[in-house]
Amino acid sequence: MSSIITKITKAFGVLAIVWSGCSAGAGPSAPAAHVEGFRAEPPNLICPLALIIDDGAPITASRLSVEEVAKLRAEGKELDNWTALDDFVSLCKEFGVKGKFTMLSYQGRHGLIDTVTDPQLKKRLDTFFEYLKTHLMPNFDITPEIISHGMVINIDTGQPLARQYSPEELIKLAAVNLHGKWRFSLGKSWPGLDVPGQKTKEPAGEDTGVTGHWEKVDFDDAGWSELAVPGLWNDQGFPGKNGYGWFRRRFRVPAEAGTNQLYLAVMGIEHPSSIYLNGELIGPEKSRRLDCIDVTSRLKRDADNLIVLRISDFDKRGGVTGCIQLIDFEIQPALYNESNWSQTQDEDTLEKYIGRALLALKNVGIVANGVTSPWEFGARNEGNYARAVGRALKRVNGIKGGWYFLSLSNGSYIEPRLMCFDWCNGEYVVSIPADGRMVDMIMWGTVGKDVARQADVYITADGQGGILPTQIANHSYCILCGHGYGWHEGVKVYREVFSRLRKFHNDKVQWMTCSAIARYYAVSKTFRLQAKNETTWDIQTAVPCPDFTISFKATAAVRRFVVNGTELKKDEAGGLRLKKDFWRQQGDTVYVCFDIEKSVTLKLEF
Repeated sequence: MSSIITKITKAFGVLAIVWSGCSAGAGPSAPAAHVEGFRAEPPNLICPLALIIDDGAPITASRLSVEEVAKLRAEGKELDNWTALDDFVSLCKEFGVKGKFTMLSYQGRHGLIDTVTDPQLKKRLDTFFEYLKTHLMPNFDITPEIISHGMVINIDTGQPLARQYSPEELIKLAAVNLHGKWRFSLGKSWPGLDVPGQKTKEPAGEDTGVTGHWEKVDFDDAGWSELAVPGLWNDQGFPGKNGYGWFRRRFRVPAEAGTNQLYLAVMGIEHPSSIYLNGELIGPEKSRRLDCIDVTSRLKRDADNLIVLRISDFDKRGGVTGCIQLIDFEIQPALYNESNWSQTQDEDTLEKYIGRALLALKNVGIVANGVTSPWEFGARNEGNYARAVGRALKRVNGIKGGWYFLSLSNGSYIEPRLMCFDWCNGEYVVSIPADGRMVDMIMWGTVGKDVARQADVYITADGQGGILPTQIANHSYCILCGHGYGWHEGVKVYREVFSRLRKFHNDKVQWMTCSAIARYYAVSKTFRLQAKNETTWDIQTAVPCPDFTISFKATAAVRRFVVNGTELKKDEAGGLRLKKDFWRQQGDTVYVCFDIEKSVTLKLEF
């Protein structure tokens, strides 16, 4: 007799059948001792922990000599990339760190990494790839960050689909050069943190610029400061200020522009903003890449025009770092940013594009089992994106179980998402998130000397405070994220965080690669359970899974536990971690951990 409870979910058109439990022994004939409420637990009953490193470009420079490195260390100066990577790898080996490491597959004018013809560059690339395979794999999954992390690439030629313009070129080609002095004022501000990359929470209160309509043409800005654009307000008389900065500038369209189409080209606004022309909102902008807005119908040809920028800043980097120009030719902004382009592509187009990135890595000896999204690649087109990832991984690398990194989450508990699942073929795609508050611990070259204070954000010196202890207490997935290989100060922060974790929470977390987390999560959400009798159950999964850990409620003390005919050991040692092939009972809850090769039979004796 068996009772199977099923829950049907649909993830972007792919049906996932989640078998959430089974209870046996109901009614007058039920035995006095019985079990119910099966559920999947975290692997080994402890929190999965991973480190994601984005933006890992190949290092093609020569190594410094031992003497040169020693001199840099003695002087406390920034290390070269090779030495910084060596330090990072040594740190990861020391602490058993696992996770994901990105490898950008595009080399600018040289094209994709598998098509480089320059013999000297190719030799240096080969050296770097061999280093990755020897020192980072298998503890880190190596993934492409799609192709260029910037321009959309023609996958047939390996070159950008659109012509590239630098800020310098746009200045030369501008119909109106908008660089120079702008009127500036803060509509709302608050002190920023001393920890670079750490964002502050916005306090209550209104933005005076919004309530006072500072975007209006007739607003009087005569008493405002003057700041240079491009530039950051933090560097021009407003140090340490986060908030909402308002920039205003008046200009005239030259007579020689005639009735030509005119476009506002904007590049290098670090944070969300609003752009107004002659009092009207013409577009939000958040991109270090190039955007292009048609302003022809909104411009006055024989009078002053007013452009207003409202730029937000939460980490002391407020302003324009690229360029802002009025040009008389159209640029295709979508082709300047893989992320923007991806939001409107169909599944087949995305599959081919992702597949080319995977093939570039495969051709240099790195078989990726997942994909990293640059910026927000696929975020507003995630159904097509998720399916395309699964198809591309299967076609290029023969991998049926895939994953991708796209999302940032904040909170005391975060977990992946099962996006696609096919039981019959053992195929799945999982979205792996990282905590948005734990990004860029290692990215900033100006990370500063106060290592302990920066580590406190993640875990305090007593092991009790910070983001990680809270997540661990809630049995959350703990996924950190950084960029690049890590400057020497950033590696020091990692060391402090990892040391505190080891000292206070070593028995509560375990390092896992992202692919291992994805597999475990997919199995935990889709395993099938069916009772054969009151004390025997069959468990089936679509794919094998090591250290699969489940729990159930028992109304009496369990005496013996057998999996596929082999008796498991009872855990008498205590502690949080439950080892493979062990079981324990705590009150009325029984926990068991075992490897599963798609099917096992569980049998217990009271």
